[in-house]
Amino acid sequence: MESLSKKRRGAQPVILHVFVGGESGVQQGHFKHALALVLSRFKKGDIEVVFMTTSQLRQLSIEAFVDWLLESHFYFILSHAHQSLHHWDCRAIAPQYTRLMGHIGFPTHNQLHCPIFLQDKFAYLEAIPEFCNATVKILLPWDAASRQHDTERISQMLLEGNGWVVKTGFSTNCDNFKICRTIEKVCLSSLFVDVC
Repeated sequence: MESLSKKRRGAQPVILHVFVGGESGVQQGHFKHALALVLSRFKKGDIEVVFMTTSQLRQLSIEAFVDWLLESHFYFILSHAHQSLHHWDCRAIAPQYTRLMGHIGFPTHNQLHCPIFLQDKFAYLEAIPEFCNATVKILLPWDAASRQHDTERISQMLLEGNGWVVKTGFSTNCDNFKICRTIEKVCLSSLFVDVC
């Protein structure tokens, strides 16, 4: 920040775009406190900070969100941008984030493809297979052939194991069942149709 500010003395302010996530997110308070300490070292007007919340993000496409980040001199993404945004195709996020690779910000470079940042739950499991229960990855769109294969695999897992969990790759505590009578109901549910 300091080197950017020095290069731009007398010019327009350095622009920082920050996606904070939910309006009451814990990370937002900590970041703003740290940012205030950093900004106190600069003259007023040297750095312009623009915040965006999830409610503001709901009106944008993933392309428009990345464009907004690129319009800054540097950026911070403090929360999972796709969380609670059912109109985004989660599979389109990683290619869009690739556009940020050469831009100054956080996360950047390979961090933009980190499964934790993208909330790709299946990639978590792939990293530690020796510690995981048997897992079936259900790919979208879910056609008839895939449905047959996945249903057979889940049936086999039920016979082999002590239970199972269904978790969609890009969802966070928003869709769940307390009781499922059939595997087909699980596989045909909105978990796999609407969330991703």
